[in-house]
Amino acid sequence: EQVARLRLSTDARIAEQAIRTFGAIGALERGGDLFAWLEHADPALRVAATESLIRLERGRSLLFLFERLRKESPEAQLKLLALFDEFGDLDAMPFLAQFAEQHGDSLPVAQTVMRVFARRPHPRCLPFARKAAARFPREEILQAYIAIVAAIGEEKDHETLIALLDQPPTIQCQAAGALTRRGCGRY
Repeated sequence: EQVARLRLSTDARIAEQAIRTFGAIGALERGGDLFAWLEHADPALRVAATESLIRLERGRSLLFLFERLRKESPEAQLKLLALFDEFGDLDAMPFLAQFAEQHGDSLPVAQTVMRVFARRPHPRCLPFARKAAARFPREEILQAYIAIVAAIGEEKDHETLIALLDQPPTIQCQAAGALTRRGCGRY
């Protein structure tokens, strides 16, 4: 009951923490109270409500998360994409790949999605991973690309891995390791 009162606070940080608490403690009876926050002007409060609802309704959470992604501002989308690290499973990766292909022209979206794909490689993520590595050849994205290719890459990825041997030492070592694991000899 105290948490319910705190979510009505005029201080957005207090309200955000109260909203997140509903999800953390599994307060299913308060789930209905969270829907109003999905339309709030503050993106942080919308994201907190989405996260809490996902925690409360794990069975339907991925469809809900995709619907929220579609409706949200770019700033809120980045925070919601990060939830896939916690709540996403391999079944969600094709949907996330589709979202990435439609919205992955920005570096922040590509970085966030590539982190998720590196932890949950799925064949459907390979086309986006290749585009992101070519478009944004930054260390974090290249490391994620190498991790994805090492896990599920195809023969056509070998050429890119070989080209990455000209990168700084961290990328060189990871690319060489991926090539070796994929049976391309010792690099």
